[in-house]
Amino acid sequence: MARRRKQVGRDTPRPERSPIMAAWLSGDIPGALALARAVPTGDPAHPAALALLAGVGFDDGECTLEDALRAHERALADPPADPDLRASLLRNLAHFLIGVNRLADARRVLRELEAIDPELHPRLRLAVPATQWRLARADDSYPEELAAVERGFAVVDRDRLIPPERVGLARLTLHWQRLQSALANHDVRTAERDVAAVRQFHEHSLSAAWWSWELPEVAVLELSGRFEEGLAQLRALPADVRRRRRKEADVLEAILLIRLGQLSTADAVIDRLAEDAEPRAGSSQGSTEVAEVDVAALRGLRAMAARELDRVWDAAEVLSRATRFDHPLWGARANELLIEAGLATGRAPLARRILERDDPDRSKARYRILWARLCWQEGDRAGAAGAFARALAAVLPDYPGYVARQLQFALELSAYDAARLWAMALEQLRTAATSPFAPAAAPAPSGIGADRGTVGRRRRLLRLFDEYRRLTRAQVVALMGCAPATATRDLGVLEAEGEIRRVNTSAHLRTSYFVRDK
Repeated sequence: MARRRKQVGRDTPRPERSPIMAAWLSGDIPGALALARAVPTGDPAHPAALALLAGVGFDDGECTLEDALRAHERALADPPADPDLRASLLRNLAHFLIGVNRLADARRVLRELEAIDPELHPRLRLAVPATQWRLARADDSYPEELAAVERGFAVVDRDRLIPPERVGLARLTLHWQRLQSALANHDVRTAERDVAAVRQFHEHSLSAAWWSWELPEVAVLELSGRFEEGLAQLRALPADVRRRRRKEADVLEAILLIRLGQLSTADAVIDRLAEDAEPRAGSSQGSTEVAEVDVAALRGLRAMAARELDRVWDAAEVLSRATRFDHPLWGARANELLIEAGLATGRAPLARRILERDDPDRSKARYRILWARLCWQEGDRAGAAGAFARALAAVLPDYPGYVARQLQFALELSAYDAARLWAMALEQLRTAATSPFAPAAAPAPSGIGADRGTVGRRRRLLRLFDEYRRLTRAQVVALMGCAPATATRDLGVLEAEGEIRRVNTSAHLRTSYFVRDK
């Protein structure tokens, strides 16, 4: 059957490539766009030209998702004969369909795209894995997202189907895709590696507005709990970058301000976004378009920080309404808010229902600490320690601020409970044969040394800093087996002596960590 298809492909003459795609595939993007603008109304190529212009306009924040979607549906009602032009339109259409939660239609478009994939110009051979990646994101399947990106790298590196002059752009695209997935799934290590790769390959970008590395780099800092560093880096952005990605930059600034406890300043940013929001329930996928759900997500986080839990429920309701017809990723944001509010108000059954529906096999990294908090609230100490241990194993010792970030709004946990949870989770890690925290790599507190008294305890604490590099107060309590007040005093003395330095991720001690200063 495969040989027959190949024979048919040889015998059937390939339709002539359209002038627009000929310019586009040669790398002359401005020329291709100029040709598209010059296509007169009534010309058979006019719908396709308008769709291409709408796709670029959407990427540059000059066109709404709905307008771009309609333009592509009109163009593909009578598909162009050029398979390369058709593939470009199909790829974009699948993207827009996913953005409005029409996943069945997006899968149909993917099947059409897969059918013509062997005919496509080498520069379009990433269209199929890119669409597979977008659908996997919509399905909230991180393993499938990674698999789609790996298929793309196979096209580039193993099968060598991409022209050499486009390899840099192809790698930039794939690293950017994996970066977005890693951020959404709290895979901090992968996100940090890929943001460095995006920065490395950014010179290959076709447009300054595509695959920007600056804002994802700030997002990595926020996810890893380095809030002050992220805010400083965000405010140092060049004006043109901030203008091109205005909505994303404002959203990140509001999140960082909320995390840092600067709620009144955050309110000003949220109000500015609200003024630009569309008066409808729905999301925005562009770089400047703001929608009601963008504002609702921020107001929900702000309400958590202010412990205004009634307002958290209101924000989550707005997000939940949007998921009925909008991008499915909004469902995850709504659910995380609902779980946080449920745990903070002692409504464990509600939190369990959402977690069991969205993460039935407890495999999603972003839910691990939420699972730990739920199990602890229900009295399942072993289950809580196991979930917390899996979270620690993924981020320690390099990202202690991530754990502090995830516990920032854990209103139901006392400092003593948090310290016990840390201690039990670390003990599980030490006894796991494959754990980096096993005794050979990280001795148990009882084996740290025989020093006794206040001076000896602080000497042991310094050795822990030499070993782990970064520690939060809760980690010190767990590793030293001391009371939170003792840890606070010891850390304060060592900081005053210049032995360690506090890194302020927010105004609260719970969300800060300490590093060795010598």
